[in-house]
Amino acid sequence: TLCGNALQAYASAGDVDPAYKLCVDYCKVSGCIGMTAGSKKDGLRTQQSKRTDGNCSPVCANATAVPIDLRLTYWTCLDDCNYMCMHKFTEHLKAHGNPVMKYHGKWPFLRILGFQEIASSIFSVANLAAHLHGLIRLRRATRGLKHGYPYLHLVQFQTIVNVNAWVWSMVFHARDLPMTEALDYLSANVVLFSGILLIAARVLSCQQPSEWALMALPALAGLCLHMHYMLAVKFDYGWNMKLCLILGAVQALAWVIWSQWVQHIARWKFLAFFVGIHAGLLLEVLDFPPFLELFDAHSLWHAYTPPFVYMWYSLFISDAMWMSYHKQL
Repeated sequence: TLCGNALQAYASAGDVDPAYKLCVDYCKVSGCIGMTAGSKKDGLRTQQSKRTDGNCSPVCANATAVPIDLRLTYWTCLDDCNYMCMHKFTEHLKAHGNPVMKYHGKWPFLRILGFQEIASSIFSVANLAAHLHGLIRLRRATRGLKHGYPYLHLVQFQTIVNVNAWVWSMVFHARDLPMTEALDYLSANVVLFSGILLIAARVLSCQQPSEWALMALPALAGLCLHMHYMLAVKFDYGWNMKLCLILGAVQALAWVIWSQWVQHIARWKFLAFFVGIHAGLLLEVLDFPPFLELFDAHSLWHAYTPPFVYMWYSLFISDAMWMSYHKQL
């Protein structure tokens, strides 16, 4: 569910506009922006202007004081110039009835407390909390079972991996930097590879840690190769998206086919879960500009998934009950 980030581009229609580039270049030198409508087709041109509130960056060198939220979230003069020029151009486009454009691969969001995409960050935390609460429910539900739940440790491991991924999702949406981007994308990859390990162990009835360790070796090798390629060869967004889709589809098909094959008590719940979670991917396809400058399709995708996180853990509760019932026969 985290790989929806994985297809972005550094160059977008907005940031390749010469007028936008001129605005940013002037801001980097002066610390301020000044724009008037003046070119053909309602374009924009920059002009030197007096320093006025809202037109000058508090982060650039000639600013007297940098707000603490911008310092804590590592906004540079260039970042702030990009932000201010982006919003000035967006206001102009809207005023003339033109469509909103992306800049540097992202829609123009309203910055709040230094966060670039605060809605996606908040919804990432909601998913993190759902994982922790779901695991607590699973542990409580299996505590009284005579034979326990042999896959509990694997589920706990995947919870840790998911929590880590949602932490970096929150951080990445707060500040899109090369390091936070890499940690967000690669943490999502770890989630998918751990998911392959979990379904393989369940389908093959590998209940012992020694068996899990042997199964983990090829998954770990594949993960390391992918990370090496992404970090040392090319940070390839297209390849990463394809890998996410393939691994996600393999897991979904494996869980659904296996649960139907063994006539699992929760087989229809497995089907409903994967149909529902994949239906939400339509939000990623829509990719519309943010309304209220806060909520775009991607943030709504993150808002959509927490209930399915609870459903995911309820599947393991059902599986534990199903295994306990059959062991007592």
